[in-house]
Amino acid sequence: FIGSPAMNFLAAKVGIDQKSVELAGTGTARIELPLARPTSAVGGTPVALGVRPEHLQPAADGALEFEVELAEPLGADTLLHGRFGQARELVTVRQGGHVQAKPGERRRFQADASHLHLFDSQTGRRIGDA
Repeated sequence: FIGSPAMNFLAAKVGIDQKSVELAGTGTARIELPLARPTSAVGGTPVALGVRPEHLQPAADGALEFEVELAEPLGADTLLHGRFGQARELVTVRQGGHVQAKPGERRRFQADASHLHLFDSQTGRRIGDA
C-alpha cells in the first residue's frame, strides 16, 4: 500500500454475524468493531484488519484502548506508536501536531467502519466486500 505512515494490520477474526470483526490478542477485553457492510467471509475466519493511522480517532468511549510506547512529533502531525490491549502488533496513530503523549499513557480511539479493510490472513488478498 502506498502511503506514509503505513497501514496498520491487526490479527482479527470475522464475527459470527459477519457484520463485525474481533481483534485477537487483546487480553480479557473483547474488542469488536462493526463493519460498514456484511462480509462474505465465514464467521470465525481469521483475517488481517487494515486501518490507516489517520482513520483512528480519539474517543473517550472508544473501543480501542491504546498504550503509548512512543510519541513522534513531526510538526503538523504527531505519530503515536503503541499497542491495543495486549495485542502484539505495533500500531501507529496520526494525530495533530499539538498532541503530546508520554510512554505508558493510555488513550482510547475509535475506527470508522467505512475505513476498515479486511484481508485474508493466509493469502494477503483483500476481501473486497468488507
